Amino acid sequence: MPSLGYLIDHPEAIRARNDSRNWSMALLVPTAVEVPDLLDLDLGPTLDQDGVGACVYFTAAEIKMGHERIDAGSYLYDDASAFTGYNQFKHGYGQWPGDGIDSEGSIPLYVWQFAKQEGLPDKTGKRHFITAYYQLQGEPGSPEWIDTRIQTLLQWGAVSVASAWPNNFWNCPPDGFLPTPVGNAGAHMWANKGFWLKGPIGPISTGKSPTGRYWIYRQSWGSLYGKVDQYGHGGTWYIPFEADGSGYYPYFQVAEIWKTIDKDEYPNPVPPPTPEPDVTTLPIYNAAPFDQAVDLPIGTKVFKTDGVTPIRSPLTSALKAVRSPFATSSTQRLVRLTIGGVLQAVIVATTDCQNMRPFAPSDTKHKVTIDVDDGRLPLVIEV
Repeated sequence: MPSLGYLIDHPEAIRARNDSRNWSMALLVPTAVEVPDLLDLDLGPTLDQDGVGACVYFTAAEIKMGHERIDAGSYLYDDASAFTGYNQFKHGYGQWPGDGIDSEGSIPLYVWQFAKQEGLPDKTGKRHFITAYYQLQGEPGSPEWIDTRIQTLLQWGAVSVASAWPNNFWNCPPDGFLPTPVGNAGAHMWANKGFWLKGPIGPISTGKSPTGRYWIYRQSWGSLYGKVDQYGHGGTWYIPFEADGSGYYPYFQVAEIWKTIDKDEYPNPVPPPTPEPDVTTLPIYNAAPFDQAVDLPIGTKVFKTDGVTPIRSPLTSALKAVRSPFATSSTQRLVRLTIGGVLQAVIVATTDCQNMRPFAPSDTKHKVTIDVDDGRLPLVIEV
């Protein structure tokens, strides 16, 4: 059952989102990574706030479920655990005194303060924490605003979005596209789990984007709202990038966007020392060129030196000028990547090695850190 819960006009909400002490989201993404046409993150099963004005907490729980899916490999939250956490958030738990608001709704900054101080309880009662929260600042809809938001989604994951809520957004068809907003029903908060840069093109007056660019959103009103995503979960809906700016969607003006940083409760163990001798021999395929610089596209699979065992999921960003000393067969090449702070030799398919050219020292200029799907170790590429 639909309900709202973001107190957009509450004096404390206004003060919180305009507080000069809020950290800027731009601090999270000093270095840009290449942008794919589609990013759609798995936030797990859709939660349902069931008529209670608990969207602020339920959105936080959905974003946290995305965090913990990466860390724990499973979906740790459900409606019952979200309502448990919501009641603690509203009325107090541990050192948290409650949000201090005598109504169902609340304020985004407060739920992230609660998540940092006391953590959000999962289905077993175990509490999961964040370490920090950052606000998207600047002119809504500007190129800098959009770029920062895209890079944050790529490098750090889903963000929370809060805005006014139109009268005609209570239901969303299975294709996920809503009409042009009409009237105002209050205010709401939800999760932004990705973007689509090559969607259908149409006039903004029909709810479409004239540039074909859309934010991919997740509702907390159960699985019947909107589209079922690639992970089998309902609640997906699309809004044009143009709606962020003033004037296009006056009944859907974005008020605040926040990104939280997960506390890693499943740290990667340091591998034990490898007993001597530790010698790996690789064939050098003499028919292929030596010491090349290559570009690796999105989707490149990375293998251990046996050429068979995957090291991690395929690359989610393209890489430029990666050093490839030699080929190991007619179909594979060795490339040099820094994984977890350690320079390693890995194997990729020769067909993925694009724009092959002789490697020169000038090709190595800096390091770029990108996040990958499993979220455990950063992948640092010398380029």
